[in-house]
Amino acid sequence: MLVQTFDPDNAADVLNRANWPDNFGPLKFSDHEDLALIFALLRVRLHLKSLEGGNATACVVVDEGRLSNGKAIILSGLAPTFCAGAILFASSRLVHPIQLADFAAFVMNRWQLLRVKDRLSKLDKTLLEIISPVAECFVNIDAVPVHGFPKITSLRQGMS
Repeated sequence: MLVQTFDPDNAADVLNRANWPDNFGPLKFSDHEDLALIFALLRVRLHLKSLEGGNATACVVVDEGRLSNGKAIILSGLAPTFCAGAILFASSRLVHPIQLADFAAFVMNRWQLLRVKDRLSKLDKTLLEIISPVAECFVNIDAVPVHGFPKITSLRQGMS
């Protein structure tokens, strides 16, 4: 799993660092949700390019929201790494791997909330133990300290 997120402040900071185009196909750099999707797509493409001598390909399916279930965006510049340059949008009720991505996002979000807590309750610690195996699936996470959990010094250690 590759992680990508932007809030409006992060997006503004990223946009101020370079002269970005107005859009990437129908995705707008000025919209922080579109920007997060653009960066996620580029991260996935770069990761795929690092595999199989740069010849790895994928069919990319994104949770509905930006577009409704069954719709697609064609970004020809992402082909052939993304099959036909297509970004497909689907319902997580129909495409079960999207549910795994939703769960991974929950795990990362919950971890971020727990790592800054002054004190972890027994329930917090139990949750960390339960979700720990998910961390091994994240490819691009940074190590961070966890307050109140003495045996864990990093996200990867704490979740593995």
